[in-house]
Amino acid sequence: MSPEKLPAALLPEEEKTIRGIERKNRLRPYKATALLLAASAMSLMSYEYAHDVSANKERIERNNISIGALANSSLDPRYDNRAIVLVDGFGSYDSNWLASSLGSEIQKELYDGKIWYLSYGNAPLSTDAIAEKIAIKASEEHVSHIAIVGESAGGVVTSKTIPALMDAPDLSVDLGIFVATPYNIDSLRNNKLLELRLADIARDIVPDIEYSTYAHGVIDLLNQVGTINDVSSAYTALVTTNSRINNEFTPTNRLLYEQATIIRQADFPQMFAAIDDKPLEVQRPSFLTFSSSEYDPFLDDKKSSEQICKAAHAVVIRCSSRSIEGAVHARPDLSIDAYRQTLSSLKISTDVSIALNQASIEKEETVFNASDEEKE
Repeated sequence: MSPEKLPAALLPEEEKTIRGIERKNRLRPYKATALLLAASAMSLMSYEYAHDVSANKERIERNNISIGALANSSLDPRYDNRAIVLVDGFGSYDSNWLASSLGSEIQKELYDGKIWYLSYGNAPLSTDAIAEKIAIKASEEHVSHIAIVGESAGGVVTSKTIPALMDAPDLSVDLGIFVATPYNIDSLRNNKLLELRLADIARDIVPDIEYSTYAHGVIDLLNQVGTINDVSSAYTALVTTNSRINNEFTPTNRLLYEQATIIRQADFPQMFAAIDDKPLEVQRPSFLTFSSSEYDPFLDDKKSSEQICKAAHAVVIRCSSRSIEGAVHARPDLSIDAYRQTLSSLKISTDVSIALNQASIEKEETVFNASDEEKE
């Protein structure tokens, strides 16, 4: 058998080396071409990614938070100077749906007034901007008293908005309501904490991933994995994802990340301390917290609800906690009868609580006026 036909394992070491060099030389042009193609593809992908991120950043900066109206009048004309503001939580573009379900029941059973709702509008999430938008609308609509309702992460947004709202001229915050709201980051179930950590890891690995349309699509598809079991359902999922990421009313990854991030910043003792530090002539709100009688897969909402009221009581602020029979997280419409019953049962005590808060302000104003007269 000639050396050329010998198996490589039987060749002398020198011959192996020579053949190896020859093979490498023959493959080098192909490798170079492959590397060039890979580099070109990566460069193109990098350019597309950078262009997509840049365009989305510019679009987000142009967007604005807004306050919409579901009902432009109260049920009783005497309360046209009042409004209920609904703030939805994680995964929401606006709070219109929450306003039409829970907001309508609050208007009928607990606190009559116009019904407004927050629209995040895929704009940068700023609680100062939210407070400013509410105050401007209140001034334009001749509203001087508001109740503000936050659901889940929207409750944390609400908690950071209330102290700023209390500084608005000619506007009193009568009532704050927190529905299935985390007291702090530790209120979340372990699987939700893991999701937050994974989101942080993804941001560390891929710069500006929260601005990427492609990442948005991947995440949306992952959320539909449970519905995919054949080619037809996979195609449906792809079509659904494409529709969502191209819909201007779908929350962007950036908004989702900011909604998740604000949960980390939940600090109810700080909110109540800020309220307590307000001048005595500024009306204090009363508070209600609602949790579910059932297991909430997102957070320990019963414990969280009790912790919020405990923090309020520590600075002598009125707060009552209630459990809603059969309530489902982020779906008050599924247990609306139970909400209706609970709201109705709280009507008298809530009216009294708000009246006492208002009376204390009138008393302070009387004291200040008397003090001014003495000085004169």
